[in-house]
Amino acid sequence: MDIKAQNTALLVFIRDSKLEAETKVFAEHLGFEGNEKVAKVLNQRIIKLCQKTDIPTFIFNGSKQKGESFGARISNAFDSLFEKGFENVIAVGNDCLTISCE
Repeated sequence: MDIKAQNTALLVFIRDSKLEAETKVFAEHLGFEGNEKVAKVLNQRIIKLCQKTDIPTFIFNGSKQKGESFGARISNAFDSLFEKGFENVIAVGNDCLTISCE
């Protein structure tokens, strides 16, 4: 791992699959349960991809997110990683479909 990577953290910022399915419809014909399954698969995919890297990965799902708005929640997540001493933070969500480890 190079020097820059040592000061870098990956922030996986996702909602719990149930809440995601309540607010997003991936495909209407799937219904709520099907959309919840899609959200769960997308969440698991991004977590696994990030954990395959040499970069420390921190998962901020619903229970770890603090704040009333999206902006406050993601800002607080970034702040918590900067407080841990990271100089660079890369945020990804389950909607980063083309991301890869290569």
